[in-house]
Amino acid sequence: MRGTTKLHKGDIIITKDGTKVEILDCKAAWEVGRCGTKKYNLITCPKCGQLRWAESKHMSNPVFTGWCLHCSNVIQIRHALPQKANNPPKSWGEPNRLWKKKIQKIDDNASYHHTEEHNKHVSQTLLGRTKSPEIRARMAEATRLKWQDPEYRKKHLDALMGTPEKMEAWQKAARGGQKKHPNRNEKRIQAYLDKLFPNEYKFVGDDVNYQTNGLFPDHIHNNGKKKIILAHGTHWHKNDDLMATIKRYSDGGYDCLIMWEHETKNVELSESKLIKFHTLPNGNINELFNMSQIKLPIPKWS
Repeated sequence: MRGTTKLHKGDIIITKDGTKVEILDCKAAWEVGRCGTKKYNLITCPKCGQLRWAESKHMSNPVFTGWCLHCSNVIQIRHALPQKANNPPKSWGEPNRLWKKKIQKIDDNASYHHTEEHNKHVSQTLLGRTKSPEIRARMAEATRLKWQDPEYRKKHLDALMGTPEKMEAWQKAARGGQKKHPNRNEKRIQAYLDKLFPNEYKFVGDDVNYQTNGLFPDHIHNNGKKKIILAHGTHWHKNDDLMATIKRYSDGGYDCLIMWEHETKNVELSESKLIKFHTLPNGNINELFNMSQIKLPIPKWS
């Protein structure tokens, strides 16, 4: 049966006239004393009622023809419907293509959908596969072009956050993803702030409630001054555009100082920068940029 589902012992097949036939055994031609490369299925012939080796002969899709060699009865069988004996057989009117074996119809007015079992199988099959950089670039460009269409953009944004329930779920997920605890670098900075300016600065950990012009601060002044401190890891942020970051916070009404991880270990340098920043008048972007520059050599581990 070229291009068809292979039958196995215990499968239930349905003839075109609706008769159920169980496959009792499957063997090659030479195993049943015959010539050729055809397969033979041991079945009970619906016509003569005898146990016969039916020759499986592929014909037009989706039907193969099994011949009972004793009574020459032609048995047309749906090849897309082999099932184990403990599973109820499907009716003749259901989808007959091989790929539709893996889908199910939810109701009479719905389209066919993949079963959960099939989805898990596909997921496991694709696990670990990666697309080439060229394919990813083409997909990204296609997505950018689609998002330029206002109707397409509105449709997907409405699907994501169109209802109050979805909006609440999105906000909950955003809050759940925020950083709750400071890392070692942020702990050092907060210790300096608590020592120099008790109860004036607090760690907010990228909290969405303190979002400023689309950015999330690490430390913020909580007694009226519009001042923000960022704790930058040297390895991850050493190539960042510092002026662009400072300007974005300035557009939101805040002064921003960037403290570098390898420099916060130097107590004298860190405290002098924090004191100067605390007393600096608001809006002096150039001075903030100079203060945020890396002053000490970057260690090799960064």
